[in-house]
Amino acid sequence: MFHSFFISILYYFFHSVLCQNDHVYVHSSAGNIIGLLKTSMFKSTVYRINTFLGIPYAEPPLGNLRFSKPVKKARFSVPFSANQYGPACPQKPELAKQWIPGKPYISEDCLSLNVFVPANANTSNLPVMVWFHGGAFVIGQSSIYDASNLSGFGNVVVVTANYRLGPIGFLATDDDTSKGNYGLWDQHMVIQWVHDNIASFGGDPHRVTLFGESAGGASSFYQAMYPPNKGLIHRIISESGTAICPWAYGDKSTVGRFAKLLGLKLNCSIATNSELLSCLRTKPYEDLISNAQVGTQEDEIYRPEWTPVVDNEFIKMLPPDNYLYPETMYADVRDALADLDLLIGVNDGDGGFITMVSLFPFVQSKVTPSYPAINVVNNYVTNSMLTDRFGHTLESVVDVMSFVYTNWSASETNNTYLQKVLDMATDYQFFIPAYVSARALFQLQAPERHTYKYLFTHRSSFGKFIPWVPGAGHGDEIPYVFGFPSSMQTGLRFPDTVPPEELALSERVMTYWTNFAKTGDPNKSSAVSLVWPTFDNRSEHYLNLNSRLSIGNKMESTRTAFWTYLAPKMLKIVPKGYSLTANSSIPTYVLG
Repeated sequence: MFHSFFISILYYFFHSVLCQNDHVYVHSSAGNIIGLLKTSMFKSTVYRINTFLGIPYAEPPLGNLRFSKPVKKARFSVPFSANQYGPACPQKPELAKQWIPGKPYISEDCLSLNVFVPANANTSNLPVMVWFHGGAFVIGQSSIYDASNLSGFGNVVVVTANYRLGPIGFLATDDDTSKGNYGLWDQHMVIQWVHDNIASFGGDPHRVTLFGESAGGASSFYQAMYPPNKGLIHRIISESGTAICPWAYGDKSTVGRFAKLLGLKLNCSIATNSELLSCLRTKPYEDLISNAQVGTQEDEIYRPEWTPVVDNEFIKMLPPDNYLYPETMYADVRDALADLDLLIGVNDGDGGFITMVSLFPFVQSKVTPSYPAINVVNNYVTNSMLTDRFGHTLESVVDVMSFVYTNWSASETNNTYLQKVLDMATDYQFFIPAYVSARALFQLQAPERHTYKYLFTHRSSFGKFIPWVPGAGHGDEIPYVFGFPSSMQTGLRFPDTVPPEELALSERVMTYWTNFAKTGDPNKSSAVSLVWPTFDNRSEHYLNLNSRLSIGNKMESTRTAFWTYLAPKMLKIVPKGYSLTANSSIPTYVLG
């Protein structure tokens, strides 16, 4: 008893990290936390990492707290043993099994985070990187992302976290009964927890970088746009996902319709939204997840049912309106974004996964002996994609889009349409959102802030390839960012012995990422093999991340010009307050 009392006294006076055998003791405003000292290895270097796993940051979101903002976790009254990951938030178990073998560890009491700290961190000034996982806002879990190698290699503190997913995280009604965006509120609480506690672990609360892939990248943008996060985050890294990706936002009335459809499947009254919500709160989470797919095939072409929506609180404007016309943003959103550095990029085959699971089956469903797949693409897919983005289209614009995405130098085959759909999906779902977001941030940033853009093109030696997807598929950069931890081995299928050239690429990626977290410049403080130039709206420089690094500019310029200049001009799409006459053109910040 005396020993425990003595350690508590030390916590109180010094707020430091104490080690005893393999246990690590931290005193923070959240309470006393006991972690474990572990080792990890990248290449031939062994790192000693203090790990704190499964720390709850919110009260269990059960009962009336389902479909509500998270409630801050009460301070621990006894030391919390942070020695294992918390459960994943509710999601389809069969999908979770693809990442982590065995019975998935899933519970609605899932709001926990993990902290990875180099064991030599005895001060409170290491940069902090907060990771939000991807998964289209419906799947994913922090336990996949063991950040030990990244933390040790880069000498940074890394935090990973769970947030609510699917209908439990993003169900919204068509009024304010359920505003939605609960997963985003969870993330905001993680950011606040980091600000309040991370100094006790050795991190600097004034150097916090959000980073994430796919939905995690979009989440980083959403958090950056939320004014109360100003000063709590300082940089963002977006990998293949921004808030304006079509799959990253939905219409509140549409999501409200999905909520009613879910209620009907679960025998709930939908006479009023209050009755609907009360009923859904009584259902086992397994029932909500197993019945979550309520949309039609056409509903799900470009986005899942459960997405962030405009709630007039966390999100006040439809994301594309913010970034296409940054002058029209709310002033406090502009101010929050102006104070951030940005590192953003995509993979050259990002659209492969969406094409395979969504667009490809849809195209096949429309094929007949007299109406081949290429006709479906040229007529229906182009039309629906343009309408989804701009609200309407014209036959002339459809024809131009079909022309732009045709490879006129290749012979037409039965699979010609696959490459065409892939290019269209990659651009619409990933390339163009990243491009528009980068341009908007550059325009808004204070002079001392900078933007860096990349294209990841390395085709890894491992993984399950889609033959018609060149280079890097969606998510292929992740193991390089985290230094090939064993926690990803099942899901990403890399071997026990990773080829030297891929370890070297991982080393470069981790150096750029952690340099950026430390200084806002990926070229400093550790030496890099190629200087990465800043992105601006004239040069549009980007770094090609491959086994051979190179610098490019104006990525996919013709296709980019179609989406950002020609299509809006032909459809007479202009921001509020502007008029388009026969002799006028789209404002320069839209054109480029």
